[in-house]
Amino acid sequence: MSTDGGATWTEKAILRGYMDTENQWHYASVELNDINNLKLQFRGKMSNSREDAFVDTVRVVAK
Repeated sequence: MSTDGGATWTEKAILRGYMDTENQWHYASVELNDINNLKLQFRGKMSNSREDAFVDTVRVVAK
C-alpha cells in the first residue's frame, strides 16, 4: 500500500506458494487506520511460465 502517491510502498500481506496451500482460494483482511490517498498494488513472482495467480473481489471500506 502507498499513501504518498506511490513514492514508497509498504507490504501488508503476502502469500508464499511454496509454503501456503496451492490451487485454492486464500482470504486476507488488512485493517488500516487514518489513511489518506490510498493506493494498492498487487505483485506476483512466478518460478516458471506455467504458473499463475489471481486476485479477485478486492474491497476497500472507509469508516
